[in-house]
Amino acid sequence: TDYMDPDPELSPADYDGLRTTAARYISAFPAVAGESNLEPLTWHEMQSMPMEADAFAKASEEECLTALRTGSIKQKRQAAGALALRDASAILPARGLLIDLLDTPEVRMVALRALARLGLEAAPALPAIHTLLTSKDTFIRLGATYVLTRIGPDAADLLAECADDPHNAVSSLARNVLEELKEQSAPEAE
Repeated sequence: TDYMDPDPELSPADYDGLRTTAARYISAFPAVAGESNLEPLTWHEMQSMPMEADAFAKASEEECLTALRTGSIKQKRQAAGALALRDASAILPARGLLIDLLDTPEVRMVALRALARLGLEAAPALPAIHTLLTSKDTFIRLGATYVLTRIGPDAADLLAECADDPHNAVSSLARNVLEELKEQSAPEAE
């Protein structure tokens, strides 16, 4: 289920490498009428482009916070990705900034990943996550739903909304977690 819980062996630099490779391939497609694609790259050009290193893998929490506040989109994405790999206590000071970044499409998914690490402490993000649940993009709805599953009982109402999502991955994730929450809250038979 890597699409819900990213592979813990992949670093933010690995994800940037995947994104860069995908962008290279996409840019090689011929132009479509009405769109302005970049000039296609040759195979040699694609192979000679360096992969971006993750500058925040070993950065301090304060450096990550600064990047989230004032960095470029790439720096914000890398800082959020680096925080997503750390303990919740290291992420907590960035919670408000991560919630704000849910409005930034280029950083949104990485911010969701970091918020998911906070578990119940991500509850202040519920209003912003609720907005994401109306996205036309299934991947965004799935990422938002995953954060709700990590928040737990405080997110039960929003999970109930997700249980009716038209995409099976979103609805089944929500239903499974709602069932687990129901079982946890049921009084044990004596």
